[in-house]
Amino acid sequence: MSNSYIPDMPKTVSLEKVSKRGRGRPRKIELLPANPVVAQIEKQREEYVNKNRLLKKLKKDPNSLDILDQLMTDLAYEAAHLGFERSEQGRHGNETSQTSRSRITALKQMADLYFKKRDAVLDQAFDFKSKRFEKLLEWILVRVVRDSALQSGLSEEQISILFDNIGKKFDDDRWTEDAMNFIKA
Repeated sequence: MSNSYIPDMPKTVSLEKVSKRGRGRPRKIELLPANPVVAQIEKQREEYVNKNRLLKKLKKDPNSLDILDQLMTDLAYEAAHLGFERSEQGRHGNETSQTSRSRITALKQMADLYFKKRDAVLDQAFDFKSKRFEKLLEWILVRVVRDSALQSGLSEEQISILFDNIGKKFDDDRWTEDAMNFIKA
């Protein structure tokens, strides 16, 4: 039995988006160089970056103090170039203030790096809690100070009082901080 009173229904259209890719973020589309000249420059840039000494040192050991040395060297190199550019600008009668400011900034950064490196080296060199330092201190106090006190004619009681006073100085935890400040001064 046909229902002639019901017109033909149009096909339904789904508004859902059909995904043709898998889950996750879409892959990055690699942009190709605009022309062969740009491709050559890109290749040269990549080779230059891969030869960079600072980058090599950072990849090898990011905690090395050699990185600070390389940073200082690179900054000195750039500051020297800026100094040359400034003198050339002055020689030609051009404005030099911007180049001077850039050079001053580079020199200030070098000074900051120098002090950071000095502090890092001192912190490494003077580990007051290490066994080596304890042995050195023991040698200084027992062999040098005690023997000198005996040779100076101090009695054992006086030497004992002396070492008690020295021991009290070392009981205060601030002695390492005071010693480090004395070394840095």
